[in-house]
Parts: sequence; structure tokens; C-alpha cells
Amino acid sequence: MKLMFIIAGDEYAADISEKLKEHAFMATEVGSTGDFLQYGQTVLLLGVNEQDCDRILSILDPEADWKGTEHGFPFHEEVSIFVTDVNDYVKVNA
Repeated sequence: MKLMFIIAGDEYAADISEKLKEHAFMATEVGSTGDFLQYGQTVLLLGVNEQDCDRILSILDPEADWKGTEHGFPFHEEVSIFVTDVNDYVKVNA
């Protein structure tokens, strides 16, 4: 299992979440603030199977031909994506 962190400007967060939902990927959004007079950033967290990482990266690839296809996303600023290993996963039911 992998944990993906997608860090993007607030103006892209809703569109990124919607694009991921179209492909059955759900993300948790965490807002953050930057320095004075800078736009805020949103961090999207996704727990995914290892084989889904490449698919998610291709969905969000700004270099892809995104018009009329399922892949690619037209970013106009830097979007950082971190992928980390998940050693343990525990789900607690109430």
C-alpha cells in the first residue's frame, strides 16, 4: 500500500478531487496556509494500492493530451506529489 500526498494551490483542489472521483479514487483534503500574500495550499491524501500509483499520476499528468481524454490535467502552477510506503494499516471499527 502507498500513501500519496498531492500538494496543490487551493484553486485546483476541487478540480483534482473531482478528477480523481471520476476514476473511483477518493482523497482526504487538508487545507494549509502559506506566508503573507501567498495563495493557500491544499494537501490531498490518498491511500492506494501500489499498482494504482501510475494510473493516478497519469490522470494528473499536465503533459498528457487531456482534452477529450481521461488523462491529464491543465495545471498552471507547480503541483507536488509525494508517494510513500505504508508499513502498517489498521482500521478500527466502533
